[in-house]
Amino acid sequence: KTAATSGDRDIDALGHTVFAYGEYRPYRLKFDESGNVESASVSPLYYSATVSYGITNYDEHAGYGLASEYKATTLGVNGVVGYNISNSLDLFAGARYLKVSQDDYTDNMGQRISVDDDNIITARIGGKYTSDNNSDLVPTAHLELLYDVKSGDRLAVVNTDTSSYQIAGDSINPFGVQAGFGFISNINNWNLSLNYDLEWRPEYISHTGRIKAKYVF
Repeated sequence: KTAATSGDRDIDALGHTVFAYGEYRPYRLKFDESGNVESASVSPLYYSATVSYGITNYDEHAGYGLASEYKATTLGVNGVVGYNISNSLDLFAGARYLKVSQDDYTDNMGQRISVDDDNIITARIGGKYTSDNNSDLVPTAHLELLYDVKSGDRLAVVNTDTSSYQIAGDSINPFGVQAGFGFISNINNWNLSLNYDLEWRPEYISHTGRIKAKYVF
């Protein structure tokens, strides 16, 4: 759920997203003189990808009493190649593709609005730090640079790990910075985390809070 202001428009959006995440880490094998596997360890190099699909309903109010309701769907693919510099520090580079399709709609003045699909490709490079201490609250932080290789002329997109919202407005600068910090706690088989994320562009700022709970079985 998000609320935004763009010019004289107030926009409320409520969306639902499903996603799938996968990661591949090759093994590093060490052989003895006879050719038998002596030891195996996880390679510091890894590949990960997330595929998401979302449906969002928008309620928009503008000046002169204009109001409209419409729906948009998003399809996203996010791929990363990473490397563990140490137990605490990861560096990564990747790209994100997002397709936004907005339904045609009629506003309360009887105007019929039709919007073309938007295809956005964003290059990413950055790093992530996770403390390797054994305290109850483990701090974590990340920083990355973004650049829209291809984007919509009048579209700003608010991204989280697994979902996205579009905000119509003036053309935005393709360069951006995304940063965040949080804490992770492991209690028995539960992995709990609390995170804050910030995405900055010259024309807008996005704040996102996330609470996650994982059960390991």
